[in-house]
Amino acid sequence: MKTPPLQVSIETVTSIRAMLTALPPKPKTAFTARETVHAVADDIRAAIDLGYSLSDIAEHLAANGMKITAGTLASYLRELKATDRKVTRNLDRMPEAMAQDGTDADSANDERNASPMPAQPLAH
Repeated sequence: MKTPPLQVSIETVTSIRAMLTALPPKPKTAFTARETVHAVADDIRAAIDLGYSLSDIAEHLAANGMKITAGTLASYLRELKATDRKVTRNLDRMPEAMAQDGTDADSANDERNASPMPAQPLAH
């Protein structure tokens, strides 16, 4: 015999919606290996500059509770470098006048895409 579907009143739905929208952000208490490497990338690069290899750094991370291979570490650092290159490339493409007057690329795109005609209400 099938169990009838649960019926929820509109008042309950409204109450649940209010409760869920009032929830504060839950603080993050754990991070992925990728997030951790991204957060400490400058420190990792500083250790490399001091002569440590990625294998050395991976061993130190493991000794401090983060098991990761040198290959994974290198991969995560490459991801960051690629992201940095994209940002730099986009900044390099920004017209010089925009860089000098403080106009950002998004507002320039908005201006280029703006209609020359003022907005008019739709006829009914």
